[in-house]
Amino acid sequence: MLNWYRGMRTWACEQRMLWWTVVVLLAALAYVLWSPAPASEENRIRYGGTVLQLLGVATVWWGFEKTRKLFGFEYTPIAFWRWLRRAPLSASRRNITVALHGQAISATGGRVHLSVSTTDKSIEARLKVLEQNVAAMEARFAADIGDLGKRIQALSQAHDQRTQEHSARLTTVERQLLAAQTGGLDLSLSGLVWLMAGTVLVSIPDEIALAFGS
Repeated sequence: MLNWYRGMRTWACEQRMLWWTVVVLLAALAYVLWSPAPASEENRIRYGGTVLQLLGVATVWWGFEKTRKLFGFEYTPIAFWRWLRRAPLSASRRNITVALHGQAISATGGRVHLSVSTTDKSIEARLKVLEQNVAAMEARFAADIGDLGKRIQALSQAHDQRTQEHSARLTTVERQLLAAQTGGLDLSLSGLVWLMAGTVLVSIPDEIALAFGS
């Protein structure tokens, strides 16, 4: 029996907004039927409907503000107040400074100067100097190629990191869109139910009172 009670409680808690919707509607109905207020039955129906309408509008507004907060926007009254404060009330100009941030990649290269001058004018001496120059040039090229490889590897790692960050942001935005479309659905439905019930009560209180009276 205890396990059944716990299971029922867990099942019922999954739809809290549904129960809140039912409780509010029952409270409005109880006010209309059994309120000790001296107002007439038509006025009690109208008052109850007005309260339901206000609750419905407030609930829809609350869902709207939750969606704005989900995407990092400020609450509407705060954003509206900031907009009013930015009004150009005077003719003085404002200096706006824009800071540009970016990455700059510079590449430097060197030159290898070959020299075949030697005091010994023999062919063997000149060939020896040429061999030394070629060896120096190969060493310089190898150093340049190694440095270029390191730069390419660093750029590849930065690109992979940017790609991962971009994918993570897309995933976050996708989840936020999903939550905005479905997460506040129960809240919006509750507000619409209250608004619809309140509109009916306010629109035809005489007919409802006549139906209950009969």
